[in-house]
Amino acid sequence: MLVLAAELAPASLARFGLEGREIGRCRGAQLEGLKLRHPWLAKQVPLILGEHVTLEAGTGRAHRPRAWPGDFAIGRTYELPVVNRWGPDGCFAPGTELVPG
Repeated sequence: MLVLAAELAPASLARFGLEGREIGRCRGAQLEGLKLRHPWLAKQVPLILGEHVTLEAGTGRAHRPRAWPGDFAIGRTYELPVVNRWGPDGCFAPGTELVPG
C-alpha cells in the first residue's frame, strides 16, 4: 500500500509505472505517528508532519527526514536520530545501506 497526497497520486503512480486504486482518504494530520514499513530497508518509520511538504511536486510526503534542511528541522522536532551518510569529501560514507562500498 502506498500513502500519497490525493492530488499527486495519478502523476506519482504514472511516473513509477504503477497502477492503483484509492482505498481510503484522510487528512495527513490523522496519520501522524503511524508506523510505516520503509520502502526498501527492513525497518519501520514514523509518519511525521512538516510545513515544508507541499503539493507542488512529488508524492506529498517527505522520504528522508534528515536529508535536507527542511527535513532536518522537522526531524529535530520529532527527535529522530541523526544518521550521517556523507563523508567529508561529499561522498557516501562507508557502510551506508544500499550503496556499494
